[in-house]
Amino acid sequence: EKSQDCMYLQYCKVCQSYKAPRSHHCRKCNRCVMKMDHHCPWINNCCGYQNHASFTLFLLLAPLGCIHASFIFVMTMYTQLYNRISFGWSSVKIDMSAAKRDPRPIIPFGLSAFAASLFALGLALGTTIAVGMLFIIQMKVILTNKTSIESWIEEKTQFHLSFFPYDMGRKWKNFKQVFTWSGIPEGDGLDWPVRDGCHQYSLTIEQLKQKADKRVRSV
Repeated sequence: EKSQDCMYLQYCKVCQSYKAPRSHHCRKCNRCVMKMDHHCPWINNCCGYQNHASFTLFLLLAPLGCIHASFIFVMTMYTQLYNRISFGWSSVKIDMSAAKRDPRPIIPFGLSAFAASLFALGLALGTTIAVGMLFIIQMKVILTNKTSIESWIEEKTQFHLSFFPYDMGRKWKNFKQVFTWSGIPEGDGLDWPVRDGCHQYSLTIEQLKQKADKRVRSV
């Protein structure tokens, strides 16, 4: 930490230290998180520099798993309804005895099972839509090399940032800042590549100005 850089950094009163660029303090985790995006209650952790890629993959794979489950539920209910319409409601059960050694059906599928499957299908479809929307939101900020917090900061800017300092200009370059073949994020979480005409503290200076302006307005 260079003493001359401290004037550009925000100070965390809880951690009693200066916050690195793009870092923010999380009240839930009670620590400063490098390149913090948000605190997710579903994983009981912050999404940031160390796990941004893993969290985004989770947002992709969870809907895919729910789509697969939905297909299974739909096919099961369709098969059972078709069999009952054809052969009678009380005469058909799921038979998982592949070898046919035991002719007895081992999994009954009655009205309660049908209702449970229908409920599970609704949950799967709802999760697909909700988590899928979160995935789209995450990809939008990743492709501009922002975090959700930085998007809010940029929306509130009153001091005319001409362009976002960490946006590399190309979506593929921004994508590689989060996703790597090794699974290890690029850099050290402290120093970040910036666009020409910007420096490491361009966004931090903007944050300090916004906080100073907020203090003036709150007096």
